[in-house]
Amino acid sequence: MGSLPVEKGSIDLISMMTGTFSHVERGRHKNVLEEFARVLGKERLLVISDWNIACDKQNFLGLYDEEEQERLRENHFGYPHLLEALSKVGFTPQFAGLHSQKQMYVVLSTKNSA
Repeated sequence: MGSLPVEKGSIDLISMMTGTFSHVERGRHKNVLEEFARVLGKERLLVISDWNIACDKQNFLGLYDEEEQERLRENHFGYPHLLEALSKVGFTPQFAGLHSQKQMYVVLSTKNSA
């Protein structure tokens, strides 16, 4: 995800749903967001839905073994950090909130400039 084989500004929508962002290795989140900013055209949409690790109902991680769960927790970027990182690479959150009994969060952002 840190180096997509597409031209700058050639994508209209990027959607990372249901915890995919937590599979990005710790320390690589900024690089991935910068690449998304590169390939998205002006005023295009980025949607990220990720686990809320702070939620006390983490049964959604149950499909992973203990080692995988720990790796996902370590990789987890976090809701407030995501909002800050998005603004640094040219995105404006249009909607941000918790859903699924606070087990997940969703952020819809628009890219500000080409």
